[in-house]
Amino acid sequence: MKKDKIVSDKFKGLWIPAKLLLDESTSMKEKSILSFVYHLNKIGECYASNKYFSELLKIIPRSIQSIIKSLKDKNLIEIKLIYNKETQQVSKRIMNISSKGVRSFFHGGGEENFMYITKTNNKDKKLYINDEAVYIYQKKG
Repeated sequence: MKKDKIVSDKFKGLWIPAKLLLDESTSMKEKSILSFVYHLNKIGECYASNKYFSELLKIIPRSIQSIIKSLKDKNLIEIKLIYNKETQQVSKRIMNISSKGVRSFFHGGGEENFMYITKTNNKDKKLYINDEAVYIYQKKG
């Protein structure tokens, strides 16, 4: 997938609500996918494929499938499958944040309640939010 297909005038970055970022029951990959689903729904339907997420996030498609299943199992997203009438195969998957997901992480939030991830540094286990370093892993001591 070409970079220009991913980055458009409507896509300026990924904002993760502070409540979600600090939630210990979801992985960073789940947080990223959940935030993408939320923001894609704000500009239209989220019908992003596993391949799309895979190329965007540099995660293998099988892992994307597992992450989406985990989010569904946690009742954070809802998935609607559209089938081709002739072949009975899935022609489109539409994902939405569930009411639980909205209440838990996205309720009432304008962008002032979101943190913008500017970069990560896995070596030091830091996440830079608005250019300030925050430790994302607790050091075992």
